[in-house]
Amino acid sequence: GGAWKSEGGESYGSRASSPGPGTLGRSSRLKLAQEKQRARQTVIDALTASGAGSFLRGWRRALDPNGHLEVDFEDFCRAAARLKLSVDTELIFTNGEGAPLLLEDISPDDGNVLGRMRQWTKSTFGNTRAMFKALCEAAPAAGDGDDCGDPAAGKLSPRGFVEGLTALEFPCDKQDIKRIYECCDYVDVGFIQDDEVIFLEEDPQVRKTELFKAKACSLDRWRAEAAQEFMEALKQRKAHRKEGSRARKTARDRKAPRAWNDRTYETLPAVVVFARLERAREQLRAARNARVAFMEHLRKGYGNELRAFRKELAAEGMYYFGQTRLRALCNKLNWGIDVSDLWRGLDQDKDGQVHLEELCLEPALALAGLKHFASTLPGIGTCARLWHTSAVAEAKQREKGGNWCSDKKMPTSVFFSALSLLGWPQASDGRTRKLIADSLDMSGSGLLTLGDLEWLDGWRPPEWVYAQPDWGAWTEMKGMLVKRYGHPLLAWRKALDRDDSNHVTWDEFRVAAARIGFANYSAAWRALDADGSHSISMTEYDRESAELLQSFKQWAEVHFGSIKNCFKALDADGSGSVTLSEMKRACHKRGWEGDAAVLFNFLNTDGHSFDARPSISYDELAFLDSWSVEPSEQELVETESAAQAEERRLRRPPNASRTAAVVARLRTPVEFTLTKHRTSSYLSKAPDWLHQPVAMRAPLAPPPRGTPAALPSPTLGGDTLGSRSTGSLALPPAARPDQPRQAR
Repeated sequence: GGAWKSEGGESYGSRASSPGPGTLGRSSRLKLAQEKQRARQTVIDALTASGAGSFLRGWRRALDPNGHLEVDFEDFCRAAARLKLSVDTELIFTNGEGAPLLLEDISPDDGNVLGRMRQWTKSTFGNTRAMFKALCEAAPAAGDGDDCGDPAAGKLSPRGFVEGLTALEFPCDKQDIKRIYECCDYVDVGFIQDDEVIFLEEDPQVRKTELFKAKACSLDRWRAEAAQEFMEALKQRKAHRKEGSRARKTARDRKAPRAWNDRTYETLPAVVVFARLERAREQLRAARNARVAFMEHLRKGYGNELRAFRKELAAEGMYYFGQTRLRALCNKLNWGIDVSDLWRGLDQDKDGQVHLEELCLEPALALAGLKHFASTLPGIGTCARLWHTSAVAEAKQREKGGNWCSDKKMPTSVFFSALSLLGWPQASDGRTRKLIADSLDMSGSGLLTLGDLEWLDGWRPPEWVYAQPDWGAWTEMKGMLVKRYGHPLLAWRKALDRDDSNHVTWDEFRVAAARIGFANYSAAWRALDADGSHSISMTEYDRESAELLQSFKQWAEVHFGSIKNCFKALDADGSGSVTLSEMKRACHKRGWEGDAAVLFNFLNTDGHSFDARPSISYDELAFLDSWSVEPSEQELVETESAAQAEERRLRRPPNASRTAAVVARLRTPVEFTLTKHRTSSYLSKAPDWLHQPVAMRAPLAPPPRGTPAALPSPTLGGDTLGSRSTGSLALPPAARPDQPRQAR
């Protein structure tokens, strides 16, 4: 018995101690039956209002979200409290002590309809999944009406549900079928899927198993949310690592993850993916910092990077260096740089060598321009032959007045004057002149030698170094790729990134251009590789395609932990292949909002078919496990900038107006009253000079700088202590040598 009481003290769902029907007369039994009917009608009205006009929808929402078609006493009382429903539960629960309340006890008609639906499903199809599949096939197609849902995708709207059951000859009228739909779609989404009809399973064991599978999906969503909270906590720990007290306070927070649960959270797929991405960011950040420190050391020790490259890094006659030579230089000069991080920052195309154009791109482009200009001069062809031209002799005469007699060295000013006489287009560009002078001048004295020009002639840079960026060339090449392969994603995987590394090197790009017969590929490369990273990512190639593929990879890893587990989940029938319909269904069920058809065509590179339908195998999907989705350096810089801005916002000084308000409150006088006993006691102990008139007292010493000018005036029951004329408390001066220490 008892009643469920709300916070306001009201009782809902009380169980009265009414007498049994055997002790009542005929009129009393009739009255009791009428009271039971009114109580049931009260419950029906409340649930109908909760279900927006549908009793069955309100039943599922308020009492029975799992679809057991029954509710126990405690759950009913809680729901009654939420619905503000005041009813005698003794008139509702009539099946005996401890027995649950059945749907047919409240509404026999609705209970009968759902019971017939369960029996028909069992006898006709065997289970609810087969019934729903047949229902989708019998329902009108998506194009046959505006509100039929999408039966092909496993979605049934109210009209599609009614028309499908009518076509399957379910023995009920359309009004009853509509009520069944309202019981299935109790959240009022507008369509239902096979998970929403599991409660119609007649076999309790099968229903329990299917409901467990449905709850597993909810558990996956909870895991994703818990993983997100844990990752946020990890970020806070990392941010407060240097702030001891604040970090301890954060760890003591009641919402903070506990250390003994770390292992549990760390195995969640979302946390594993987060940790992998954080490691990639840390490696990228360490490589970038090591590269910046290395460049600073080179500039400080040698003047510029290219001079250090020629003197220390590259061997004689070489225009590249390896990791061994780099490590030897770092150990020799004791720079304290992690060579592994530095090598990742320098070897951007990951070919095991750092070429001149990788170490210092801007000087390399300037030198390549000079080299190309010399090769176009008739009768010259090389940079070394510029040394013996008449233009150099004329420049010496003009610049030095014929006083320069050395044939082994030449001032850089004379060299650039000779180039200007020969018609060099960059003669007036001060930045280019400085880059070339710093690169060729080994001693930093402003002099060039013939050997410097011969070194430049020996350099064989790739073709793209000579080219200028041309977006028109890249647009033309991309159009040819799409025309041949049908979609940018297919062109990327079949023509460009054939090793599935998510990066295209210069050699791969050149081979792909030759395969489609495109000639101006150097200008297209320069247009794509705008950041000078010596490789092209899918984001640079086609941002929309990159976002599609990256979102699918992240979704698969977050929900399944790996691409292999994702494929097992997608392959619902265990055939070893995934069809387009299976992929669409799984992606929609798990919440991936990308274009499954485009992704399917991208993954189905060999056109493999299964049962005369296109399908993909695990081998076509496995490359995503090792597919690198690393953050770019630009994304890393943006993330760090945002974090620094947030830190500055948290540490900025308080607002000036708020400070002024606090100071004003602190300076506001506070009045207080002394009792007569305390007043007489205080006056009896006060020195004699305190009882003197104000005019006879010595002037007070000026207050210290920054102290309030006036002090509060304590009142003594309406009279003031000290001067009656001013009402201020006269305190002893700071120092009175004519008074004893006690008086002071």
